[in-house]
Amino acid sequence: MRPKAEVDARAFREKAAEDWESMELYRTNEYAPYGPMCFHSQQYVEKHIKAKLLDFGITPPKIHTLLALSKLLPLSEVYEKIINKVITLESYAVDVRYPGILVSTNPTKEEAIEAYETAKEIIGLLDKI
Repeated sequence: MRPKAEVDARAFREKAAEDWESMELYRTNEYAPYGPMCFHSQQYVEKHIKAKLLDFGITPPKIHTLLALSKLLPLSEVYEKIINKVITLESYAVDVRYPGILVSTNPTKEEAIEAYETAKEIIGLLDKI
């Protein structure tokens, strides 16, 4: 049995950086599918929220729901600023990865760009706290 790894905010930010790199690769490749860019946008935000929770001494639960994670942030004004933005990314955690969950599991280029921009906006807000 493996020993349980200690997870800190730095580790989440390092993994988020990998998601950012993936987002950039998909964004700059005109032949890349759009679903993975949406997925990595959601993951980028998820890992940053978990890192921010750890910064505040809160152990993040092992969930992928941005809305639930955002509600754990101790500053309600931040939650109010990001709530509509996290809803935009919420379905990209699982829905775009598996067929049959949504009517369309193939996001458009416009949706992928929106996910990318939304992720950047959320991180900008989180970085201010």
